[in-house]
Formats: sequence, structure tokens, C-alpha cells
Amino acid sequence: MTSLRQTEANRINALKSTGPVTDQGKQQSRRNALRHGLAGAGVVLPDDEEHAVARRAEDWAAFLDPAGDRDDWLVEQVALESVRLDRCQHQERARRAADAARAEVAWDDDRRIDAEALAAGLAKKPALLRRKLEMTTQGCGLLIERWHGLLGLLQSGAPWDGARRSLALDLLGVPPELRDGPGPLDPAPGGDPAEAQAALARAEVERLTTRQADWLDALDADEREMAILGLAPPGRVLVQLRRYEAGCQRRLRAALAQLRSPRQARAAEPEAPSAAPPCPTPAPAPEPAPAAWVQSSDLPPPPDAERLLDREREALEEIVAMLRGASPGPAAAAAPAPCPVPAPSPEPAPVPADDPSPSLKGNRRQRKAQLRRARAAG
Repeated sequence: MTSLRQTEANRINALKSTGPVTDQGKQQSRRNALRHGLAGAGVVLPDDEEHAVARRAEDWAAFLDPAGDRDDWLVEQVALESVRLDRCQHQERARRAADAARAEVAWDDDRRIDAEALAAGLAKKPALLRRKLEMTTQGCGLLIERWHGLLGLLQSGAPWDGARRSLALDLLGVPPELRDGPGPLDPAPGGDPAEAQAALARAEVERLTTRQADWLDALDADEREMAILGLAPPGRVLVQLRRYEAGCQRRLRAALAQLRSPRQARAAEPEAPSAAPPCPTPAPAPEPAPAAWVQSSDLPPPPDAERLLDREREALEEIVAMLRGASPGPAAAAAPAPCPVPAPSPEPAPVPADDPSPSLKGNRRQRKAQLRRARAAG
């Protein structure tokens, strides 16, 4: 148990160790944990990758068009993740080529190592791992070797006991919970235990050998050819590389989306409408010329000439009556006559070129004659 004095001394010593202080020391300290540089924020990178990121950020800035410090940082992130993607893909191609070359020269050895790794846990999961070992020709070969070893131990005439019995039950896939009672290693009543165990071991060897010859050897040869061609299922290293590649792709898409969103928002804004030019004021329509009647023997008077004359005559009579001080009659006062609705003025008739205004003269003469008649009557 640590004493109080030792604890206090450890605390004082810990205060003296403050770690790196300078920027160079901090950068070097960060590099101590650098393994592959395919993950993280990219604060620490291998030297060659750091230079590649700087060059790509400079080249892509013109295309991505950053508009501030935030966009500059996003451009650096895009460059970083793109360089990481290139590296992941390059490593994957190199790894596949190396695996293909290795499968050509060390296929059996590698598969036997995998079988030995499975057999190491056989005591904990005998049923599962026995099935897995029987699915490869190398696994079946390992099981056959174990049974041959147990058969050699039976030559002394003593049955298996202790660790040997446990190993035989593991090779048979018997769970530990089912080993207390009578099992497959126990002989029939009155039989020899060693002979029964030897017969069981020989039967297992024959079964596994037949399984190898029937289809496992052919399947193993096909898998080896696929591995040589680079078509084998990815191993642990390739799976990890693809996981890093997927992370780089997600971060790259996120950075590009953030770079495009302000630009898209600006493009989506409607442009301010330009001031429309003032509408030209239409010129006033020329007033129609007054109706004229052509006093000619060749042309008949307009159809409404008599009605206009009657209205003018009535108007003149009202004016004369007002001048004389006469008041309208009782019938007229009780029910005033409705105002006549003026008829639409007819289009002016063409005027002969030899007399530009005969109609005006005729109208003036008629009015004067009417006034004279009215005065004479009065």
C-alpha cells in the first residue's frame, strides 16, 4: 500500500513534468501516436501527405471559389479527404496484389494457421469450432492429426483420461455441460474402454478423410485460384481500409455540401426587378369635326338633320320665352319632359374639295332665319 509520504512525492513530481512547451515539441509529441493518418482531423499527417494536401488545396481553390475563412477551411478539408481517399485506394490495390502473390506460394500454410487459431479455442466452444474446422480441408487435416495422436496413446492399452479424454470430447464437439454422464467415449457394458475409444477414433479419421476427398479439396483449389486472381473475400486489413475509405467519403461529401449551400442560396435569390420605363403618354385623340350637312342638289341631307333642327327650334323658343318672362304652363311644371338622349353623332360626311365649309354657312343662315321668325312672331 502506498504511504501518504509517497503519494505526496508522486504529486510533486507530476507537477514538474509539464510535457512539451514549444510548438515544435507539441507537434513532435502528436506524431508519437500517428499510425496511418487515414482518420482524425488531419492535424498531424505524414510529410508526403501533408505536402500533397497543401498542393491540392491550392489547385482546387480556384474551382471551389471560397468566400471567407470558413470556406478556406472547408477547401482544406476537401483536399485532405480527397488525398486520403487516393491513399486508401492505392493501399487497397497494393494489398490485393500482395494477397494474390501470397496465395500462389503460401496458401496451405496460411489456411493451416487459421485452422490452428480456431483449434486454440476448441475447449470453450467445441460444437461451433468443430463445425468451422470441418469446412476447410486444412481444418479437417488438423482434426485427423489430433485423432491419430490419440490413437497412438491407446497403444499402451490404457484408455484416455483427464486432458486426453477432454481433447477427444472437444474433437467430437460435445459441450462441457454434457460430459458428466455416459458419453460417446464410454464402451458398451462389458466392453474394453480402450478398444471402444480406438474404434471411435478410426471412424472419425475415415469420415474426415472421405469429406476431404469428396469436395473439400476441390473447393479449396477453386478458392486458391480466385485468391490468385485477386477475387478472394477481403481480409481484416482490407475491411479496415474500406472502413477508413467510407469515413473519408462521408467527410468529403459533407464539406462539399457546406461549400455549395451558400452558393446555391445566392443563386436561388430572385434578382431585383429593374425599373420599368415610363409608359408613353398617349397623344390626345383629335376631336371629331362637327357634323356638316352638304348643301348640294346631288347629295341628300343626313337622316337626323330634321331632328337636330327641331331641337334647336325648341331651344330657341325656350330662350325667347325666358326673355319675355313667360313661365311654363301647369302641365309642364307638374311633369317636366324627360331630357332627350342625344343620338350618337354620325361620322362626318366627306366634304367636296371645291367648297371646304358649305355646311357651316348653311347652318348659320338657318339659325338667323329662325331667330328672325321668332322675333316676328313675338
